[in-house]
Amino acid sequence: MTAPLAAAGPLAPRRLPWLVGAAAAALYLAVPAARYNFDGVACAIAVDLGDLRHLVHGNHLGYGILGYGWFSLWKLAGYQGPALYALQALSSLLGAAAAGVLARLLMGLGLRPATAATAALGLAVSEFYWTWSLEAQVYPLGALFLALTAAEAFRERPRPVLLGLFHAGAMLGHVGHVMFAPAVAWLLWKRPKDVLAWAASAAAALLAAYAAAALFCVKPASYEDARVWLLGSAALTLDKHFLWHGGWTWANLAGWLFTSTRMWGAGTLGAAAGWGLAALGARTAAPGPRRRAALACVIGLFGYALLFMSWEPRTPVYRVSDFILLWVLIALGVDAWPGRETVKRALPAAAVVALGAWNLVAVVLPGGDPGRNVPLRTVLRLAAAWPENAWVVAGGQYQVYIPYFAHRRPIDARYYEGRPEALAARLAALSAAGEPVFVMPGTLTPEWRQRLGALAHDAVDDSGELWRLKRR
Repeated sequence: MTAPLAAAGPLAPRRLPWLVGAAAAALYLAVPAARYNFDGVACAIAVDLGDLRHLVHGNHLGYGILGYGWFSLWKLAGYQGPALYALQALSSLLGAAAAGVLARLLMGLGLRPATAATAALGLAVSEFYWTWSLEAQVYPLGALFLALTAAEAFRERPRPVLLGLFHAGAMLGHVGHVMFAPAVAWLLWKRPKDVLAWAASAAAALLAAYAAAALFCVKPASYEDARVWLLGSAALTLDKHFLWHGGWTWANLAGWLFTSTRMWGAGTLGAAAGWGLAALGARTAAPGPRRRAALACVIGLFGYALLFMSWEPRTPVYRVSDFILLWVLIALGVDAWPGRETVKRALPAAAVVALGAWNLVAVVLPGGDPGRNVPLRTVLRLAAAWPENAWVVAGGQYQVYIPYFAHRRPIDARYYEGRPEALAARLAALSAAGEPVFVMPGTLTPEWRQRLGALAHDAVDDSGELWRLKRR
């Protein structure tokens, strides 16, 4: 594998991945997001509070601790703002770094630097990958370590211990990256000792990380406490029982396919071009390392699909994992495409520029406008009527927006589903104690209000949307 790299010249192997990563980072940091997704704000709350127990989520252990350390460095440098913006910058740097690693991976397969750079920048400007690299989220960390895992696994002779550590890093980014294990095992299967070393090093790193998190952060008081922590998002039910968010159904397959048409941007045409070139790469990769890499990507994509067609198939962020492998296949497809070299270089580059321009104008810039964030705008508008000691009954995004952006105390309506009498008792006790209690618009349906005894209230803003409970 050293010959193609040497032929590419000294600039490309050593500097091109850094240039690609730097370009992606500059692009991401120049257009920060203002969507402020629920999980990102919740993580920022935990980071601001130094709440280590809630930073080590059972499904994605690594990001919260990394974010806490990163934010601590910002504070040492004099930053006095909220953690959310520091976490967004961290995600952008992680996503950009993964693009740089992809460029290095592709040159390691002997592809031309121009093809490698075009594919890596194509990854960076794909809609789902770009938008979720701007958010405070766990997935860019997993994407970076997936890229490192693939780059090591696609070597002519992978280093199994390092490969296991990279794969463990991906799984600490998000546990879903365990679905890349079949691809790695297939690449190593002719060398049983390497398979054992890879699996052992990955397992040892994971066990050490979870043991440290349990001992120093979570400190579970019982088996049930530990079980709920390890289940993570699968134990978000009111009684903390295990719940799989989906299942293998035709409807979920349709949802997964529908999401596949949106993940690139530029509508159905963009999806057709992306998947078509990936299919070409899978079919026509040259024998040897490229064909092995192509087949490993197909196995990896099938593994991720097996999981995410069942678990929330319409959730866009779970498709971030696909992009690393898809752009490897696309680059192989471009390389195998017959035609003049100038056309093979210019046409994909033009397509990536067009894709980036489309996603910038249609998705990224609107998403960076706080005025388009309706929950944020609503909270900031209504907060003018809330005294500093107010309690606010809320659901959905407002559960985290109210404490983070309005600095008021929320009452999560979700925990009272099916228990209107418990909510009525809680609100009556607060009201009787003289505590100001407000209810967000649309939180309690007419049916709920009727079951709660037609709670007496006054509208406190001109729109009549926000109301405050009368003292009982």
